[in-house]
Amino acid sequence: MPTALSVIQTEINTVVRKLVNTLALESSRSHSGDLSSRLRKTRAPPLTSISPIEDDSVIARLVQHVAPINIVSGLTASDFQIPTALSVTTPTTDDTSTISLPSSSTITVIPNDSPSEQTDEISLNDADQTTLSSLTTTTTADEPVVDARTKYGAKRRHNIMELIETEKEYVKDLALIVEGYMNVIENDKDIKKPTGLIGRERVVFGNVQRIYEFHRDTFLPQLEQCIENPNTLGRLFTTNRFSPYVRYCENKPRSEYLVSEYHDYFEEIRKKLGQKLLVSDLLIKPVQRIMRYQLLLKEILKSTERMGDESRAIRSALQVMIEVPQQANDMMNVGRIKDLPTNVHQLGELKLQDMLSVSDPISSKDSKDIEKKFKERRVFLFQQSMIFCDEIPAKDKYSSPNYTYKYELKINKLQHKEFKRNKELFQFTLVEVDAGNTRRVMCQCKDDEQYELWVTNVNKVLQRQMDLIIALTNPTAALQKDPRSK
Repeated sequence: MPTALSVIQTEINTVVRKLVNTLALESSRSHSGDLSSRLRKTRAPPLTSISPIEDDSVIARLVQHVAPINIVSGLTASDFQIPTALSVTTPTTDDTSTISLPSSSTITVIPNDSPSEQTDEISLNDADQTTLSSLTTTTTADEPVVDARTKYGAKRRHNIMELIETEKEYVKDLALIVEGYMNVIENDKDIKKPTGLIGRERVVFGNVQRIYEFHRDTFLPQLEQCIENPNTLGRLFTTNRFSPYVRYCENKPRSEYLVSEYHDYFEEIRKKLGQKLLVSDLLIKPVQRIMRYQLLLKEILKSTERMGDESRAIRSALQVMIEVPQQANDMMNVGRIKDLPTNVHQLGELKLQDMLSVSDPISSKDSKDIEKKFKERRVFLFQQSMIFCDEIPAKDKYSSPNYTYKYELKINKLQHKEFKRNKELFQFTLVEVDAGNTRRVMCQCKDDEQYELWVTNVNKVLQRQMDLIIALTNPTAALQKDPRSK
């Protein structure tokens, strides 16, 4: 029958061997090359396993039997500070081939919540010396490996959750417009509607109700399903689904005008509804939201790629949410053009718009120095025409600038061969010929990047016009030139 002393000795040896193994593992990490060669020469048999002290029952039994040592009760494996609890003396002579604990070595058990001066010592005899022959590997194999898929999977899930939570808030904001303002304007007879606003309510709100119903009934529920099926996220972002935003932004300038014109009326509705946000603050929400999707998708794409998952759908979704806001912003600026002599939809697709320093159109026979007449103007490049406008500064920080139409150049009358470039001055010259009357306009860009962008896009528009003329006058030649016909 085992004595109390033998039980104590067995339990102590168990703890000691595990502590020694742990320390040896730490030592091998800092002296992997030299220590490994020594360990391979050790005469002691290898230990069968190396593991931290995780068994609380071992500690409990040790504490129970070693009453004279006066170890604080209630300790668990996590209460032991292994790196500071053991001191190993390593031989330094060249002929030493064995690394072991000297007979005088001591193990100090230090509870985390106990001061160091209250520690007790357990002495080991020669029989308890432990060699470290089994540790012959380098550090990198033993260090914990971070699972990249798990790490970035968690990050992607967080990004998707952020997308969903912000979408819920967005739907609530849209509800304040549709179920709040629009409902009051349509049904509340207590607030008198201004005469000038009658019949123009739809201009104020545009197609926001359609956008609201899409996000509430379709898009948000589908987003919520992506928590468990993140690979389906990319399919939710398509051009057709978000094209209503382009129309909404195109109408935005007219909406802003009416809201500003009838500010007092909308303020009365706001107070009746008890809302904090102005109607103008709510009506800008769709513009802000369409811009934000790309930021969230960029983070989701980054995590997806680092996980090693298929990312083409997310990449396509990101491209859509870059292009749609750009189109929306372009059409919002187009909607700010005043005195435009033609319907904007007859001008074709908007290719580019920006501020350029341009001259007034003059005859090619005019001897005036046009360089002195350069002026900053907003230029819109459509498929059918180039529109030149003066910018009207915004009235205040809550409004946007407008543009006044000055003149235009018809694309089908621009001379492709006369398209002259001066890269040194970042200038290009456009020549329009109409019934013998020639007009020339010089455009100057601010830098090389803007110059290249405009020259490239103007060339594309002119080339398309030439291809169209060829197709109309010589269909056979057009077919031969079209690579799709080969």
